[in-house]
Amino acid sequence: FFVVISKNYLSLVTFPNILLVSSAVFVPSSSGMIVLLVTCNLITEFRKCHSLSNFFKFVSRFVHKLIVSDLYKLTDTVAIRDQVNGRMVCLLPSSQARQSPLSSVLSYDGSSANCSPVIFEELEYHEPICKLHCSDKGYSENDFDPDSYKIPFIILSLKTFAPQVHSLLHTHEGTVPLLSFLDCYASEFTVLKTVEEGEGGVPLEHLITCVPGVNIVSAQNGIKVVKWVHNNPPPPNADHCLPRCKSPVGNPQLIQLSREIIDLMKNQAHCLISQHKFIPTYHHHFGKQCRVSDYGYSKLMELLEAVPHVLQILGLGTKRLLTLTHRAQVKRFTQDMLKLLKSQASKQVFIREFGQAYHWCFSKDWDVTDYGVCELADLLSEIPDTTICISKQDEDTVISIPKRDRTPEEIERTKQFAKEVVDLLRHQSHCRMPFSKFIPTYHHHFGRQCKLAYYGFNKLMELFESIPEVLQVSIRTCN
Repeated sequence: FFVVISKNYLSLVTFPNILLVSSAVFVPSSSGMIVLLVTCNLITEFRKCHSLSNFFKFVSRFVHKLIVSDLYKLTDTVAIRDQVNGRMVCLLPSSQARQSPLSSVLSYDGSSANCSPVIFEELEYHEPICKLHCSDKGYSENDFDPDSYKIPFIILSLKTFAPQVHSLLHTHEGTVPLLSFLDCYASEFTVLKTVEEGEGGVPLEHLITCVPGVNIVSAQNGIKVVKWVHNNPPPPNADHCLPRCKSPVGNPQLIQLSREIIDLMKNQAHCLISQHKFIPTYHHHFGKQCRVSDYGYSKLMELLEAVPHVLQILGLGTKRLLTLTHRAQVKRFTQDMLKLLKSQASKQVFIREFGQAYHWCFSKDWDVTDYGVCELADLLSEIPDTTICISKQDEDTVISIPKRDRTPEEIERTKQFAKEVVDLLRHQSHCRMPFSKFIPTYHHHFGRQCKLAYYGFNKLMELFESIPEVLQVSIRTCN
């Protein structure tokens, strides 16, 4: 419920399903107008949280120069949450307002099958560390410096790590503070060995978000917490559900920025870059400045949070790292895998030859941590069976492109195509022609296009290979 008052007019805008006004606060905005934000008792269907971009899009109809600092003055009415998937404006009762050195470092829980964000779950307060396993650490929330937090890197397969994370959540009643995750893990399993960046590991925070049914959100006091995506364990036979959020549909600038970020990040070592190096690295990579104001933002962090479907912000304070989200990494790996397989003459590759094939295709060494996980099997398990086929052959694993079973109609059309090829080639000198001239010659001879999908194929070579009894494709060496 928003009331915006200026010297010249009064406009009243209401949301549906509001039952009762409970409190109101006046704050002068930078434009000279007065913004009145009213906290209301809302029925369950009404969202208490909105993304900062959507909030400003709505308020811009009435207040054209409202800035974020105006909202920060409403400490007892709204909370501005700096989250991995974008900042949220949330209505609060005054009892929820708390201060913490970590208050500017928050995350967001977004997941659904139709790629729409889940309403932010309000964790009013959460202990910064696990009292059961870290009671003797002498931790003080008020004295904690976010810049002192060092992101741990670990080497562990998701196949092993995922059930262990699920087990931890079961024994910790569904939530584990990120700051004490390593201690809790060591208490129930074994000491999780950490490595330095670049030594074959991936950030612990990123690997946790790769676990199906698990995400990292934040309490009101800014503490990052590992929890179930839907507040309860996933069903035993549930499909992998990657945390998702809305892509910037309808905003060409952010869509283009998303593509540029993917292109930029995949060229960084291990797909990681420090937050403070983003601007100079962007300038060096694309040869142009990244002007935050061009996208309608005043701070770089606000811009980075506007593309949460591709970019994940790790760590705390000023030492945060940027990487691609697991969803973006899986999509990127799928595209690279298909490109690699299509570059092979047999359209398949053995696991033992994968590194060599990858280097030949992309002109760089294969490093699985470039895709945010520690083992190739973790990536392959995310790709649908309809995209690639994994099978055993001679005590080795083979990755190949699945062949679609053609319909009887397509097979019959291919037999007719074989007769047309004979008719076409018999009019050519020595019954042969260059491969590149077949399509235009076919069009000129029969007066219609040669549509590969009509026969159930995607490539002309595949169509030719289906009629070996009448056609042979040979390679002629030119001196």
